[in-house]
Amino acid sequence: MEPLAIVSLVGNIVQFIDVLGRIANTAKEIHQSKSGRTAKITILQNKAHLAQDLSNRIGAFTSGTFSNNQQHLLALAQLCVKDSEQMLDLTARIETTGAKSILGSWRAAWRTHRLDEPAKELESRMNHSLTQLQLQYGQVAR
Repeated sequence: MEPLAIVSLVGNIVQFIDVLGRIANTAKEIHQSKSGRTAKITILQNKAHLAQDLSNRIGAFTSGTFSNNQQHLLALAQLCVKDSEQMLDLTARIETTGAKSILGSWRAAWRTHRLDEPAKELESRMNHSLTQLQLQYGQVAR
């Protein structure tokens, strides 16, 4: 076997072991948790609920004719609600009811690993929307 092929094979094996180790750690965390989910999923769900609450409060207090700032604020609130609903849907797909069994924990860990990239992107988008919403709300409230 050529040296370059051996290095490539070893690199692939190391990468596989790394991924398997992360999935095993996630499965252990899920299995040991009372809720059947990782702490990260709980944090994401809490952020999504916070974004929904703030957006709903903003939507409830605005009535009548709107200035440009208020229209922008309402549009951001709607965007926050949409992103938070997507986040709650994503976290619901990751969660499992059988997480107390070892096999259920491994399944949930695999789903967590598989949906990690979409969750990171959605979390980033939701954080950006929420920050913009808070800034815009502060500007309108003056």
